[in-house]
Formats: sequence, C-alpha cells, structure tokens
Amino acid sequence: MCDILPVQAPARVEYIGKETPMQPATLELLKDIYNHYLDTDARDCRVSFVDVTPHEKHSICNSLNYLEECGYIRYTSRALGFWDFQITVAGIRFAENGFKEPDVLPLIHGSNNIYVNGSSNSITGNYGNLSVDITNSDLPDECKQLIESFLYEMKNPHLPPEKKSEKVKSFLSDISSGTISGVTASGLTALLVSLFNQIPL
Repeated sequence: MCDILPVQAPARVEYIGKETPMQPATLELLKDIYNHYLDTDARDCRVSFVDVTPHEKHSICNSLNYLEECGYIRYTSRALGFWDFQITVAGIRFAENGFKEPDVLPLIHGSNNIYVNGSSNSITGNYGNLSVDITNSDLPDECKQLIESFLYEMKNPHLPPEKKSEKVKSFLSDISSGTISGVTASGLTALLVSLFNQIPL
C-alpha cells in the first residue's frame, strides 16, 4: 500500500486540458498516486488520517471524492483512520496524457489501419484494436473492466517480465476463481477471439 501524505487544497482552481476543473492539491495527489503506480507496479494506495487535523482530512476526502467521481480512482475500503483505493485505467490514461483529458479523434476503420488517439498522437496499434473489440462486446461491464485493466497493465513499458507473468496468473485466477463467475467462458472467449483477430494466420 502507498501512504499518501495529507495535502491542503488552495482556494484557486486550475483548468487542466479541456476545461476540467481540478484543485492543485487534487492534481498533486493524483500525481503521487500515479508515481506510486509507476514505481511499484501496484495500483493499491492508502491515505492515512492519523495525526491529521479535521480541516486537512476534509480537504483530502474532497480531493479523493473528486478523483473517484472522475473515474480516476476506485475505493476498495474506507474507515475512520484511512481510505484504501486503486488508480483506475482511466486515471492511468489521464496521467499518461499529461494530466489532461485526451482530445477525441474519430477512429477510421480499414484493412490496414493505425489508430491515433489523444492530443499526444500516440499510436496504440493492437492494444487499440483489442480495447475496441472488448468495449464493443456483449460482455457485462464488470468483465469488460477486468479485461481492459489487464490489457492496460500488460502494456506498461516499465513492467518487467516476471511481473507480467504475475499479472497473467492473477488475471487467470480472477477469471477462474469466480470473481466474475457467470461470465468466465464468455470473457475468455471474447478476449481470445479478439487476440486471434489481430494475428495474421
């Protein structure tokens, strides 16, 4: 778990990207969360409220609630003395795009297409195809999120081979242990079909 230090929110508001209002303290908190993810390859974080004034706790909670409403973090547990959460795929994408929302560009489908997304014009290649296939599938949202999260983590350039193996084992364990019990076969089928569609046979 990452312990994030309390941050006080100044009164002024900055605009990040396309008119996304974010307090500077909230932005700094998100940067700390993202840097923890890069340094440890762990998406789990904890904010401790020990030795924090009520005003500081209120400020931190407001920042976390804003990040959660934007979809950049997901709460895993909350108690009086701490809040646990994970950075989401959306939070990672937001950070990788310079902490601003990506410009939305149309996807043009063709036989030899390359997907160019975002203001940084990054070429997503097969990951983009897989992500579009999974998003457009008939799978339940819980299964889509699990698969998209797995694919996005596997795309992390800082992920060493042994961590990739652990991620694959964890993903297969989540699928087979009943985390998404009713859709195991459907989820794996959609993922494998999409993967095979990307491989020229």
